[in-house]
Amino acid sequence: MMIGLISRAMAAGTISTLLLGAPVQADDDRRVDVEQIKEWVAQGVVRSLQSLREEHKNLFKGRLLDAELEHKGESLIYEFEILAEDGRVLEFEIDAVTGAVLKQEWEK
Repeated sequence: MMIGLISRAMAAGTISTLLLGAPVQADDDRRVDVEQIKEWVAQGVVRSLQSLREEHKNLFKGRLLDAELEHKGESLIYEFEILAEDGRVLEFEIDAVTGAVLKQEWEK
Protein backbone atom coordinates (compact mmCIF):
# COMPACT_ATOMS: atom_id res chain seq x y z
CA MET A 1 0.00 0.00 0.00
CA MET A 2 1.47 3.33 -1.01
CA ILE A 3 1.34 5.88 1.77
CA GLY A 4 0.64 9.45 0.76
CA LEU A 5 0.07 12.66 2.62
CA ILE A 6 -2.11 12.07 5.63
CA SER A 7 -3.92 15.31 6.31
CA ARG A 8 -7.10 14.08 4.58
CA ALA A 9 -6.85 10.69 6.27
CA MET A 10 -6.53 12.35 9.65
CA ALA A 11 -9.65 14.35 8.97
CA ALA A 12 -11.37 11.04 8.30
CA GLY A 13 -10.63 9.82 11.79
CA THR A 14 -7.28 8.04 11.64
CA ILE A 15 -5.56 10.53 13.92
CA SER A 16 -6.12 8.26 16.93
CA THR A 17 -4.16 5.49 15.22
CA LEU A 18 -1.31 7.88 14.52
CA LEU A 19 -1.19 9.10 18.08
CA LEU A 20 -1.07 5.60 19.52
CA GLY A 21 2.42 4.86 18.37
CA ALA A 22 2.68 4.27 14.64
CA PRO A 23 4.75 6.65 12.53
CA VAL A 24 2.89 8.06 9.63
CA GLN A 25 4.72 7.92 6.34
CA ALA A 26 7.95 6.89 4.68
CA ASP A 27 8.37 8.03 1.13
CA ASP A 28 11.31 7.99 -1.28
CA ASP A 29 12.36 5.99 -4.32
CA ARG A 30 12.41 2.89 -2.09
CA ARG A 31 8.84 2.97 -0.81
CA VAL A 32 8.36 1.67 2.72
CA ASP A 33 4.98 0.25 3.67
CA VAL A 34 3.09 0.89 6.90
CA GLU A 35 3.78 -2.58 8.28
CA GLN A 36 7.53 -2.04 7.92
CA ILE A 37 7.29 1.27 9.75
CA LYS A 38 5.28 -0.32 12.57
CA GLU A 39 7.92 -3.03 12.81
CA TRP A 40 10.66 -0.39 13.07
CA VAL A 41 8.80 1.27 15.95
CA ALA A 42 8.33 -2.09 17.71
CA GLN A 43 12.03 -2.88 17.26
CA GLY A 44 13.10 0.56 18.46
CA VAL A 45 14.63 1.52 15.11
CA VAL A 46 12.54 4.72 14.91
CA ARG A 47 10.66 6.69 17.55
CA SER A 48 6.88 6.64 17.57
CA LEU A 49 4.82 9.74 16.92
CA GLN A 50 3.40 9.43 20.43
CA SER A 51 6.84 9.52 22.06
CA LEU A 52 7.86 12.55 19.98
CA ARG A 53 4.63 14.38 20.87
CA GLU A 54 5.34 13.76 24.55
CA GLU A 55 8.97 14.88 24.32
CA HIS A 56 8.31 17.97 22.20
CA LYS A 57 4.96 19.19 23.57
CA ASN A 58 5.93 22.80 22.84
CA LEU A 59 6.14 22.07 19.10
CA PHE A 60 2.90 20.08 18.91
CA LYS A 61 0.66 22.87 20.28
CA GLY A 62 -2.18 23.20 17.81
CA ARG A 63 -3.71 20.96 15.18
CA LEU A 64 -1.55 18.39 13.39
CA LEU A 65 -2.05 19.07 9.67
CA ASP A 66 0.53 16.77 8.14
CA ALA A 67 3.16 14.27 9.17
CA GLU A 68 5.59 12.32 7.02
CA LEU A 69 8.51 9.99 7.59
CA GLU A 70 11.06 10.36 4.81
CA HIS A 71 14.47 9.03 3.87
CA LYS A 72 16.95 11.88 3.61
CA GLY A 73 20.29 10.40 2.65
CA GLU A 74 20.92 7.71 5.23
CA SER A 75 18.61 9.31 7.80
CA LEU A 76 14.93 8.85 8.58
CA ILE A 77 13.31 12.21 9.24
CA TYR A 78 9.82 13.05 10.44
CA GLU A 79 8.36 16.22 8.91
CA PHE A 80 5.41 17.86 10.65
CA GLU A 81 3.06 20.78 9.98
CA ILE A 82 1.08 22.19 12.91
CA LEU A 83 -1.69 24.80 12.67
CA ALA A 84 -1.13 27.11 15.65
CA GLU A 85 -3.97 28.82 17.50
CA ASP A 86 -3.06 32.13 15.85
CA GLY A 87 -3.58 30.60 12.38
CA ARG A 88 0.10 30.32 11.43
CA VAL A 89 1.60 27.00 10.31
CA LEU A 90 4.74 25.67 12.01
CA GLU A 91 6.85 23.26 9.98
CA PHE A 92 9.54 21.23 11.70
CA GLU A 93 11.72 18.16 11.25
CA ILE A 94 12.71 15.60 13.88
CA ASP A 95 15.26 12.81 13.52
CA ALA A 96 13.16 9.63 13.68
CA VAL A 97 15.93 7.71 15.46
CA THR A 98 17.25 10.19 18.03
CA GLY A 99 14.25 12.48 18.44
CA ALA A 100 16.43 15.55 17.91
CA VAL A 101 14.74 18.60 16.40
CA LEU A 102 16.61 19.36 13.19
CA LYS A 103 14.70 22.30 11.79
CA GLN A 104 11.70 24.47 12.59
CA GLU A 105 10.20 27.43 10.79
CA TRP A 106 6.95 29.28 10.43
CA GLU A 107 5.41 28.94 6.98
CA LYS A 108 5.09 32.22 5.12
